[in-house]
Amino acid sequence: MLTGYGGFGISLEPGFDFTRRVWFDQGGIIAISNLRGGGEFGEEWHQAGQLTRKQNVFDDFAACAGFLIRSNYTRPTRLAIEGGSNGGLLMGAALTQHPDLFQAVVSHVGLYDMLRAELDPNGTFNVTEFGTVQDRAQFDALLAYSPYHQVKDRTGYPGVLLLTGENDGRVNPAHSRKMAARLQAATASRRPVLLRTSASTGHGLGTPLEARMAELADVYSFLFDQLGVFYSEVDHGPWSGAITPTAAVVKGRLASEGLTARLVYSEDETFRRRSYSAPVVSTTNDGNVVAFRPADLKPETRYYYVLEVNGRLDRVKRGEFRTFPEGTASTSDVFDRIREHRPLFFMNMGDFHYLNITTNLRSRFRAGYDTVLASPQQADLYRHVPFVYMWDDHDFGGNSSTRESRSHEAARLTYQEYVPHYPLAAGAGNVPIYQSFNVGRVKFILSDLRSERDTLTNKDDAAKSMMGAQQKAWFKQELLSANGKFPLICWVSSVPWLGEKGSNYYRGLRTNQYGFFHHTNLVVANRLVDSASSTNASSTNRSRRSPPPLDEDHWSMYATERREIADFINHMLAADDGRHGDYATGGGAPLPVMCAAPLDQDPSIKGGPYSQGIYRVRKGEGCFGLLTVTDKGNAIDVAYSGRNNRDEEKISLRFTVPASPTPPPTASR
Repeated sequence: MLTGYGGFGISLEPGFDFTRRVWFDQGGIIAISNLRGGGEFGEEWHQAGQLTRKQNVFDDFAACAGFLIRSNYTRPTRLAIEGGSNGGLLMGAALTQHPDLFQAVVSHVGLYDMLRAELDPNGTFNVTEFGTVQDRAQFDALLAYSPYHQVKDRTGYPGVLLLTGENDGRVNPAHSRKMAARLQAATASRRPVLLRTSASTGHGLGTPLEARMAELADVYSFLFDQLGVFYSEVDHGPWSGAITPTAAVVKGRLASEGLTARLVYSEDETFRRRSYSAPVVSTTNDGNVVAFRPADLKPETRYYYVLEVNGRLDRVKRGEFRTFPEGTASTSDVFDRIREHRPLFFMNMGDFHYLNITTNLRSRFRAGYDTVLASPQQADLYRHVPFVYMWDDHDFGGNSSTRESRSHEAARLTYQEYVPHYPLAAGAGNVPIYQSFNVGRVKFILSDLRSERDTLTNKDDAAKSMMGAQQKAWFKQELLSANGKFPLICWVSSVPWLGEKGSNYYRGLRTNQYGFFHHTNLVVANRLVDSASSTNASSTNRSRRSPPPLDEDHWSMYATERREIADFINHMLAADDGRHGDYATGGGAPLPVMCAAPLDQDPSIKGGPYSQGIYRVRKGEGCFGLLTVTDKGNAIDVAYSGRNNRDEEKISLRFTVPASPTPPPTASR
C-alpha cells in the first residue's frame, strides 16, 4: 500500500498505528511517499507543490509507484493507494491520471471538484494552498488536475472506495458523492466504485473507536478483495522443530476451532511439486494448535512449507527448514540477525518469555506462547529456522522455580501442545521435558532443570538434586550410549555450570558499566567493593562477596550433584575453555562452557569465572551465540561466537575434538 499527502507543508513520517497490524499480518507492506507540497524538506519543498505547481505532487506520487514496481516490491495488480483530505485529492488525481498503475484506491474525505473547493467550509484556507478560480493561471491549473473533471468515459479504472462523513466541517461530503457517481458512470472495468458515508462522523478527528473499527473493517475487506489477499486463518506460527535427517515437526495455532488443516511442503519454494500431510482439525481442547509430522523427507535438504486451511494455501505465512545430514554433520532485531545466518536450527535454552506464571492454568501459558509468537521478528525467525527449546525458570513457573511450582503441570502440557519438540524421554502428559537428538556425529542432550529440582536453599548433600533421580539416570545412560559413537557431545544446561557458592567474580561492575570484562582485570574494583563490606567478614567472603541465594541460580548450589556428574564424565570418558569447569574429584573432566544471553532482557551475570571473559550488554542490546561445528573426518572443530544484535562478535571460543576418520568434511551452524 502506497500512502501520501503532499500539501499544506505537512510532513508525512513513519509512525506507530496499531490498526496496521491487520495489514502486516497478511504480508502487507506500507510505503510512505514524501512529496513536494509537504514539509519534509522545508518551505521551499512545500512551495514546489503549491498553487500552480500542484501537479508536481501527483507526478512525485506516480514516480514513487513506478519505483516500487521497477524495484520488484510489487506490481500494479498488487498495489493499493490510500490517502485522506488533501491526500484524498491526491488519490483522485492519481487514479484519473494513471488508472492502470493501481489495483485499488481508498480515499478518505477527499476534495475532487477543485473548481468549487474554495466554496467549502474550509474554502479560504484552501485558496492559499490550491489557488482560486478568480485567477486565470490558477483556474487553468485547477481544471487540469481536478479529479472530478478529469474522469474519462469508458476508461478501465481501478477499484475505488470513497469514504466521507455527513458532519465534515472541512470538506463538503458532496465531493465524494459526485466523484462516486461520475466514476460509476464512466468506468469500463468490472471493479467496484463504492461510496461509504457515515451519518455520525466528520473529517476524522474525534471519531469514536467503535466507528473507527467499523470503518477499518470495511477498508481492509475492500483491499483484501481487490488485491486477492485471503485473510490468514493461522493465528500464530507455523514453526518447525524436532528436525532429523528424514523427519520434522511443524505446529501452528489456527484462528478458531473446526478448521481443517494440512501441511503442504516442497523442495521448491514455488510449491509446483508438493506433498501433503494427513488433515488435522483444530479443537479448543488443544488450544486450536495443529501438529504435523512429515516423515518422508530427504537428508540435508531445504524444505518450504505452508498450511492449507479449509482447502486454501496460506502462502503469506510460509516457513522453511533444512533436514539434518546423515553421517557427518553439515551447518528485538537480534532475531533478524540470527535468521540472517541461516543456521541449521535455533535453540532457546530458557526464558522464552518472562511472564513468571505461578498458577496452574494452561490458558495463561497458551497466552504466553501467543504473545511471543505474535512478535513479527520472532515469528519470522521461527518460520524460517527450525526451533529447539528447553525452558528455565521464568517460562516454567516463576523466578528460581522448582518442582514445587504450582504451575508445572500446565507448563508441561502446554509445552507439548505448542512446541515442535523431539520425543520426550519421560513419555507424554504431566512429565518432565528432557530430550536428546543427533546432528551427524554430534549428540545434543537437553536437560530439564526445573521440573524435578529440589529447593535452592536445601542442604547441599547427595539427596539434593537439580535433575531428579529418573532424569539423572537417563542422562548418564545417554552419555554412556554416546561414548565412542559421538566424538562431540553438547549438554544443554539452562543454568550456568561454573561458579562457587557464595562467590561473585564480577561484583566490581557498576550498573553503568558495559562491554567486555575479565575477572582478572577487576581486582581493584573488587577490592573497593570489599572495603565497603563488613570488617568482620572472612577473607574469603571479602574477596568474593556472597550474593543472595536466589541470585546464585547455578550449579554451585548443587555442588554435590555437580561433582557426581563430573566424576561420572571423568570415569567414562561453554565461554570457558574448560580450565574452570573441572569439578571432578581429583580433576580430569574439564567441560568447555558457552553462555549466550540475553536475547532481549536486562542483563545479569551468573557463575564464573570464565576464561574468555564476559560481555555485559547495554540496555536494548540483544545477544546470541553462534555455534559452528566442522567435521573434518579425523577431528571436529568447534567455534563459538557470542554476538550482539548488530552481528558484532564480542566473545569467542574455539577448540578441536579428535575423532575417527569419516566421509568428507562439512560444516553446520
